[in-house]
Amino acid sequence: MRGLRPLRPGGRDFTWPQRTFLRAGLITFAIALPLLVTVGILWTLFLNRVGLPAERQELIGLFAEAKSPFLLGSLVVLASIVAPITEELVFRAGLFRYARTRLPRWAALLLPAVVFGALHGNLASFAQLVTLGVLFSLAYERTGNIAVPMVAHALFNLNTIALILSGVDL
Repeated sequence: MRGLRPLRPGGRDFTWPQRTFLRAGLITFAIALPLLVTVGILWTLFLNRVGLPAERQELIGLFAEAKSPFLLGSLVVLASIVAPITEELVFRAGLFRYARTRLPRWAALLLPAVVFGALHGNLASFAQLVTLGVLFSLAYERTGNIAVPMVAHALFNLNTIALILSGVDL
């Protein structure tokens, strides 16, 4: 991130030595999991309480019902490599970084997270995705390295895929 404006006003540019982004991404993922489970349970209870549907994402059905190994392999590559890279570049390196210089910190954290959650197009996973978006922005802000939320995002998606393929009902 040399030559780029620091993420923290008046702060220094936070870069990590090579390969520590893997460790930081793993730590971010580990911190996110219990929080996401809790948010998911509370969000589902809320949706049920107000009478809104809590249907799973269509993409989960694609993984669960994929008959072709080629299709399944393609979906895994898209979900674990392509999506984390592109989404983190757009939402964290793009929208969050821009918002962080123009909005209060809380708004800069929340705006890309809400857009991230909304663009996934599923009410049942919205709260978890907003939470994940905030956590990824915090990880990016803390480290200054976009690879950290990319790794955490990839691990999250791989974990979800593993749960789906093992028969866990999400």
